[in-house]
Amino acid sequence: MAKINERSHQLENGNVTIRNAKPEEAPILAEAEREIAKTPGRLASRPNELKEENFQEKIIALLYIDNALYLVIEENGAIAGHAFLIE
Repeated sequence: MAKINERSHQLENGNVTIRNAKPEEAPILAEAEREIAKTPGRLASRPNELKEENFQEKIIALLYIDNALYLVIEENGAIAGHAFLIE
């Protein structure tokens, strides 16, 4: 199971934490991608194609792949970014 140890970093304007995504965060991550997809050329997907259940399935699936991670970045306790990485 691919996991990272949660890391927190103190910045000038607050704290940043990098950690594994949680399945229950799928609505937040899907909404963020839908907002990005509203700008043509930013993502290949269209906003209506980005479903919460697909994000949740991806987060869960990547937990069981040794060479993959789904990460979130929290800034002062709020999700500020996310990425999934597959080797």
